Amino acid sequence: MLNTYNWYLVPVANPDGYEYSIHSSRMWRKNRSAHPTSYFCVGIDLNRNFDSKFRQVGVSSNCHSDIYPGITAFSEAETQNLRDLVVDRKDKVVAYLGVHAYSQFLMVSWGNVLGNSRPHNYVEIDRVGKKMQSALEGHGFRYEYGTVYQLLDYAASGASMDWVLEAKPNMYSYAYELRPDQRSNDGFNLPPRYIVSQGEEYFDSLAVMAKEMSVCRAGSGYEQCQSHAVVG
Repeated sequence: MLNTYNWYLVPVANPDGYEYSIHSSRMWRKNRSAHPTSYFCVGIDLNRNFDSKFRQVGVSSNCHSDIYPGITAFSEAETQNLRDLVVDRKDKVVAYLGVHAYSQFLMVSWGNVLGNSRPHNYVEIDRVGKKMQSALEGHGFRYEYGTVYQLLDYAASGASMDWVLEAKPNMYSYAYELRPDQRSNDGFNLPPRYIVSQGEEYFDSLAVMAKEMSVCRAGSGYEQCQSHAVVG
């Protein structure tokens, strides 16, 4: 995996929101940006702040809402940083992975439209994605595979998973919802005893993706493959 690809890992894409969730409000979702017109509103849902059908579906205009996308796409430093990371390496990036919790899903585009609308390279995305799903399930936990609408019965615009495919078609783009499954009453508080096994099944899915992506399967050879980068 390391000999073939460069991996860019972003462990925490929402640092101030994460810090706030540790010390002040455990279930805090958004970042901690101040609203430009309301002193009482704080925070933007970063995974609705990307420039992908921005503010069109699955969002709220109420700035107090957990799914408030902000006033303009890429208004936040966090989403700007992820955008720039992808754009600066656009000619080499071949895959993008968003990692979330929870429900045990592996989701694919499009997530920003109602119904089963897919990108033109969906056959290849699904070919690799289904093998990633099987790898995730190798530790005894069932993962469901599909679009956001298929799995959650709603759509959400402004997500990073969709934006990268619009910025560079033909990429591999996936979003994980890790353990526990959606029936859990305490899904965002996964017990620490599951950390290692959760990491192992996630890693197994990355290994399958690295092996199966067509950039290294169509006789391209190592020299061409190593010039590509994977953002995760």
